[in-house]
Amino acid sequence: MHRQQGAQPRAKSAFAAAFLSLIFPGLGQAYAGQADFDAAIAALQRALALSPTVAEAQLTLGTIYLRQGRLPEAEQALRAELANHPDSVQARHQLATVLDLAGRTAEAIPLLQALLADAPRFAHGRYRLRKMLLAC
Repeated sequence: MHRQQGAQPRAKSAFAAAFLSLIFPGLGQAYAGQADFDAAIAALQRALALSPTVAEAQLTLGTIYLRQGRLPEAEQALRAELANHPDSVQARHQLATVLDLAGRTAEAIPLLQALLADAPRFAHGRYRLRKMLLAC
C-alpha cells in the first residue's frame, strides 16, 4: 500500500505537467496577440520545459522571433517545430519566410515548392513563392 501512495502523487504530477504543457502554448499565443512578447516567450518556454514536443510552442516562438527580427532564433525554433511536427504548414511557411529575409532565398524556394505540393491551396505560401521568384 505504501508503494501505491507514492505512485499517486507522481501520477498527479505527470497529469499536471501534461495539462500545463497544453495551457502554456495558448497563453503564449494570447500574450503574443497582445504584443507582450516577453510574457509570451516566458509562457512558451515554460510549456517546452514541461513537454519539449508540445505542438505549436516552437512555431509561436519562431513567429515571435521573426516579428522581432531575431532571425537565427526564429530559424532554430521553427526547425525544432518541424523536427517534431514535420507536416506543420505554418512552420514550413514561416521557416521559408525567415530564410528569405535572411538572404537565403535559394533555400527558401524549394521549401515553399514542397509545401505547395502538399498544400496547393495555401494562399500565403503561393504569395510568398511568387514574391521570391519575382525578386530573383
